[in-house]
Amino acid sequence: METELNIPEELKPDGDGARLWAWLCSECDGMESARPLALELCRTADRLQEVRSKIASQGLMISGARGRSAKNPLLDIEVKLSKQFQGLWKGLGLSDKGVDETEKRPLGRPPAGNLWGG
Repeated sequence: METELNIPEELKPDGDGARLWAWLCSECDGMESARPLALELCRTADRLQEVRSKIASQGLMISGARGRSAKNPLLDIEVKLSKQFQGLWKGLGLSDKGVDETEKRPLGRPPAGNLWGG
């Protein structure tokens, strides 16, 4: 079920995922054909926002064993989520160059054309 703003219920209404979904819907054609992948991208954006918020409140270093400082373990999760986000972004074809930014772009990779040059 979706809200009246067309934001899927799985996304936090005020989160980065909802804002990304709204952007995708306004900037990209063919959202229905790529909906599962686009939704996963938005979920990842929500998780990344949450992890970054926790890192901001806890700091890069936390108290470790024997009173020593240790790297916040959320930093590793942030890196993994960021890589996942980048992979999904590329998988949707949003990082492809050569798209006229003034027009709505179709979701997905553009056709490869003649790869063999003949």
